[in-house]
Amino acid sequence: MEVSLPRRLQISMSQKIQKLADESGKEISSAGSAIANFIGAEDKLCVKT
Repeated sequence: MEVSLPRRLQISMSQKIQKLADESGKEISSAGSAIANFIGAEDKLCVKT
């Protein structure tokens, strides 16, 4: 699946994914479920109730 994001959001996501990779010590592929899991976790943090 390909998603088009605004440039600033691309930069922000890139930095967060890089941090995730650095902390895990593993390479994260775009096809991997780690990114989807990370985005899902971010969504839960952004939800206001």
